[in-house]
Amino acid sequence: MTPNDGPSVTASVGVALWTQGESFERLVERADEAMYFARASGRNQVGVAD
Repeated sequence: MTPNDGPSVTASVGVALWTQGESFERLVERADEAMYFARASGRNQVGVAD
């Protein structure tokens, strides 16, 4: 069996750094926005929130 015999896997990741006073919901929202940016940028990308 070779690596090309199985299904391929790709990943889009969004990263956000929590800042003091920021709600958990806002943190997740920013990470989610960064993930969608990474996804739109192509396969195997990481998006970093502002």
